Amino acid sequence: LRKGREYAVAWELEVWKQAQEAKWTASMRARESERMAALEGEWRRREAQREAEHRRAKESCAATEKRLAGALASVQERERRLIAAEESLSVRREAERREMAQRMSEAQHAVRRLQQECEHQLEMEKGRAAD
Repeated sequence: LRKGREYAVAWELEVWKQAQEAKWTASMRARESERMAALEGEWRRREAQREAEHRRAKESCAATEKRLAGALASVQERERRLIAAEESLSVRREAERREMAQRMSEAQHAVRRLQQECEHQLEMEKGRAAD
């Protein structure tokens, strides 16, 4: 009897132990599941936050690129106008230089002609005075 009672107590203890282990295992699995759900939620939240930040940065880069493209186009247009103005100024300066050279040549020619006329007049006067 004693062996039967010890066996029953040992059996009860083993059943209780297994029940406690099953209860503990179920509790741990539940806690693990809760923790995994919390971690997954946190990961999803952070991933959404990273995606939003990436989207904002990308939009900011696109806006900056658009603004810089506009500024570049403006600078290129200004450069084109400056080059055209410089070419026009160069053409005008060259035309004025040629005109000035021609006027100078004409003035020198007129001075020589007047000088010759004066010398001719002087010789005629000297010739009349000698007669």
